[in-house]
Amino acid sequence: MSDAQFQKVNRTVTKALAQGYAVSVFDGEETVVSKSTDHHIIMSNVRSTDEETLTMWDGKRRIGSILLVWEFNGDADEVINDYTDNEAIVKLLGGCA
Repeated sequence: MSDAQFQKVNRTVTKALAQGYAVSVFDGEETVVSKSTDHHIIMSNVRSTDEETLTMWDGKRRIGSILLVWEFNGDADEVINDYTDNEAIVKLLGGCA
């Protein structure tokens, strides 16, 4: 789990919050953060497992999800493993993915 991977996810979360989205973090077993707009809380709860899913919300409407796969000494380009292929998420990942 490299710092470069963490910084890429940090940029993605920062951009999501700037676009007005709330973010949930699912760690593979439970949702550890639910629809938060608190950058510190979100980022404090990523990188706790090998895989996590970030889900973006606009109010009660689910925008889409991003699957994170953390690899020891992995490249930043590989941390975003999969994502919802829709206009909002593709725009969000523009410059990040």
